[in-house]
Amino acid sequence: MMKKFFLTFMLFSTQVISIEIGDTDFSVSGFGNTSVTTSNNKNPLIINRDITDETCFNCDTTLGLQLDYTPDNWFRFSAQTVKPPQNPFSEVDIEWLYIAARLSNKTELRAGRLRLPVFMASPYYYVGNSYLWARPPTEVYDSLFGITSFDGVELLWNESLSDNLVLSIQPFLGYRDTSYENGLLETKIRANNVVGLNLGLSSYSYKINFSYVYTNANLKQISQINVLNSPESKIILNLFSLGFEYEFEKYKIQTEFNIDSEFFNWYTTLSYNMEKLTPYLTYAESHQLRKSNSVTVGSRYDILPELSINLEYEYFKNYGGDYIFFGQYSYPQSFLPEKSSVDASLFTVMLNFSF
Repeated sequence: MMKKFFLTFMLFSTQVISIEIGDTDFSVSGFGNTSVTTSNNKNPLIINRDITDETCFNCDTTLGLQLDYTPDNWFRFSAQTVKPPQNPFSEVDIEWLYIAARLSNKTELRAGRLRLPVFMASPYYYVGNSYLWARPPTEVYDSLFGITSFDGVELLWNESLSDNLVLSIQPFLGYRDTSYENGLLETKIRANNVVGLNLGLSSYSYKINFSYVYTNANLKQISQINVLNSPESKIILNLFSLGFEYEFEKYKIQTEFNIDSEFFNWYTTLSYNMEKLTPYLTYAESHQLRKSNSVTVGSRYDILPELSINLEYEYFKNYGGDYIFFGQYSYPQSFLPEKSSVDASLFTVMLNFSF
């Protein structure tokens, strides 16, 4: 009920703002994407997407609204609601909802529901128009139990080291209680004591992102096809993540690594910008708990600054392992109704928009 009320409030606010506010302290923005996808594998691919060999028109569909209110120079309120790919249109999630207090010209304290600041695309994870691919590489971006936000506090400090170099330091503390269903499998997660630090270094031509996250999580997976379900398990995560992005003339390279005692994942993307058209190539790998790799060949075309389309082909190969949060299948192999082949091809046409 609260989620439906909040979405109604956001939609109503959009109408009021467009008519009344002019130069006031409210701002509203929105985003979304939708796709046509299919694969050559009967078993579902990608957590929260469940793409099979049947043509799907809503496996990636995402819609979001963001409301920001700045009453003065010291306080700011921000809220973002999202219909993620796995939810029907009647169910939206409060992705973030926080109050921010400006402590100085360089420092801001935030409290409430916050975006988990781990990867380079984390701040705009659901905003497909903000990154190059149809989807961020699953090997890295699906390694946090599907969690993208947390309830707690964070401190953001920015320092200009030179005219074109900015350092950011962002410690955070909180917890997350969530659950989601992927057709055959329900996953319940309680992530206790989420503690971490994000460091960023940005200039005109490059970005460096480093993160550390610790949490101890209780995880329960309930299968709808197996009589014996997995018992509740405790997982301790000590995740280190490092990302790097560099632009040279029309070329851009981006790579990210994350490592824990149980896994090591990475990807590298090379792209070439031709004004509105940007072709790209991505190679990614997962190791330890699940061994897999993937190759993605795609192209993004910017129709307008707020409207883009992706054409993408992705090839996956799985070398073994039975852990849901790594690799490209939506479920561990033991949960699948049919024995899966070790490889799969995925075809995507994605339309992204923002306003």
